[in-house]
Amino acid sequence: MHKPILYGSIRLRLFSLSSLQDAARFGRIPSVREVASTFLRYNVLLPIVKKPMLPQALVLYANYRCNARCAMCGIWRQSPSGPDGELSPQDYARILSDRLFSRISFVSVQGGEPTLRTDLAEIAAATVKGLPRLRALNMVSNGLSTDKVVSDATQMLEICSANRIGFSISISAHGVGKVVDDVYGVNGASERVASTLKELRLLSEHVPFNLVLNCVLTSVNLHGVYDFLKWSQDEGFSTSFFLGEVRERFMNKDMEEVVRISKKDQPFLVSFLRYLSRRRGLLNHSAFRYDRLADMVEKNSVRNLSCHYAMGGVILGSDGSLYYCPHSRAIGNCKTEPAYAIYYDESNLQYRKSAILGQECAHCLPNEFSRMELEKDLLKYLRFVFIGRNDIR
Repeated sequence: MHKPILYGSIRLRLFSLSSLQDAARFGRIPSVREVASTFLRYNVLLPIVKKPMLPQALVLYANYRCNARCAMCGIWRQSPSGPDGELSPQDYARILSDRLFSRISFVSVQGGEPTLRTDLAEIAAATVKGLPRLRALNMVSNGLSTDKVVSDATQMLEICSANRIGFSISISAHGVGKVVDDVYGVNGASERVASTLKELRLLSEHVPFNLVLNCVLTSVNLHGVYDFLKWSQDEGFSTSFFLGEVRERFMNKDMEEVVRISKKDQPFLVSFLRYLSRRRGLLNHSAFRYDRLADMVEKNSVRNLSCHYAMGGVILGSDGSLYYCPHSRAIGNCKTEPAYAIYYDESNLQYRKSAILGQECAHCLPNEFSRMELEKDLLKYLRFVFIGRNDIR
């Protein structure tokens, strides 16, 4: 019997494990030319063109079904009883052949819980085949169904390895012990997630891939966050912390008191984010994001980190709907219209400019800091690493 998730003593490290370190370990650090190209493209060329470039990052929602009943997400409420209405692997193959996706280099497969699909490996194969510039494929899972998660991961890893594409898995792990059950709304969730992590780690010993943890901070798990950090560091996991958000797609507007951190608890949250930000180092770019996130919470300041959706990102829903970003309304459906025509439709571009870039972006929490964003904000980042805060803008 596998023991529940436990934690040990904290081990502080100058360079905490991050995606940059993972990239270095797997030989995927971008070249100087690639970094310079991105920096110039998005800092010099994009302001001149004043039109979104072809996306390079794609979030692909495989479904909206879920086997958890999370305290901060109600997406399971809209889950149909079966996969009716979800795109088939053939649909994905046809849609991804559109020229809008011709420059996609990174794909994250999400849900719902994507492993509830019986054809996830086929979707991965269609994605890899349809995107000739693809360099990295990620899957996000809650880890509740160990056998299915490991089976899908194994097949997706084989597909990626055969095509020299980097593969990673992000497992949602929002605490230790009973906190996991409380967040998921599922008895025994802690043991099930622990079992999944154990099996995935064994798999990675045979064929290396990135295995990382995601932790969404809400009122349910906030005060156990140091315990979780101790455990994750002791186990050697790379972990990213995010703030819970109220979004229409999550169907959690009536859960706001649970999702959002209360004013009373915000000093504790800010203190934790500052703690994470103090561990800055050249390979720990997450420290920069935590520093900026802490400012937004503490000072109610506007966002001053780049966003890969604004630079070149897009979301494809499991029903074919296309979105500019997580805050975007559906701008069209790729089952009936070409994706390129939808994305660059004049009325949609005006909506993107006024409603998203003009309103949403300033207060959108930086819950990601991807390679694209890092390369665009390279000078800010290096200043933070070598000089410190100094109110970087």
